[in-house]
Amino acid sequence: VSLVYQFATNGSWIENLAVRSNGKIVITRADVPELWSIDPSDDSASLIHTFPNATGIQGITEIQHDVFAIAVGILPTANAAASPGSWVIWKVDLNPRTPTFTVITAIPEALFLNGLTTVNNHGLVLITDSYKGVIWRLDTNTAAYSIALSDSTMLPLPLPNQLGVNGVKLLNGYAYYTSTSQQKFCRVRINSEANATGSYEVVASGFGQDDFAFALSSKPYIATHPQDSVVKVVGGQVFTIAGSNTTWTLAGSTSAQFGYTDAGTVLYVTTNGGVGFPVLGRLEPGKIVKIS
Repeated sequence: VSLVYQFATNGSWIENLAVRSNGKIVITRADVPELWSIDPSDDSASLIHTFPNATGIQGITEIQHDVFAIAVGILPTANAAASPGSWVIWKVDLNPRTPTFTVITAIPEALFLNGLTTVNNHGLVLITDSYKGVIWRLDTNTAAYSIALSDSTMLPLPLPNQLGVNGVKLLNGYAYYTSTSQQKFCRVRINSEANATGSYEVVASGFGQDDFAFALSSKPYIATHPQDSVVKVVGGQVFTIAGSNTTWTLAGSTSAQFGYTDAGTVLYVTTNGGVGFPVLGRLEPGKIVKIS
């Protein structure tokens, strides 16, 4: 495990990431509404954009070459729930020399948008809602949206500030998702419109569930925030790949993504430094590391 970049101040919460074909990494911040670019070739970072009317950014997914959809809104804090009506999906185009930023649509019915994934190359994406316990579908071309997937495994536990469905990815005709407070990793078979065509299944359970990535081997690698590790699931069994809640290696591991150019041999992991769940009694600034 090696460090790629770490912010300077505690509370810097890196929530999610997307790896570009040029090897650079786009990261979202949950503590501020900022999108950053990280260059692993020289471990440098630069601010891409700060978004208005929001306190943070959650999921990100590439919808065309170097064009991304991101979820921007007012996030819940220790003292306040998320703000319904605040959530907006933005389009970020990094192709031009000067990137462009446009609103695709607001989703006022959403409570807490979190993970995003791309369904096809026609602009369809899925977006998890961690408080509502559903997965939305959005046509990023027409801005039409609706609830695509809904199941009891996606619901948050009935306690304050609990998250339900969190990360979502597609593989071999299934939508896979993490359900945070239920500690379940699940899947359901879907059709091309992302409607469920089978029953919802629990693949593995009993560990921290944040965002995740599939390796070329089709094995999922899951960030376990707040358990400060990354695990691999093989045949329903769970194996820790890196980190623990007694080290700062992956303190507050929030998401994972494989590198674009190294044939899936490098896994990038983002962290929040232990916000809300300090490691050994203290925090560190959020960082991005690579596991090879």
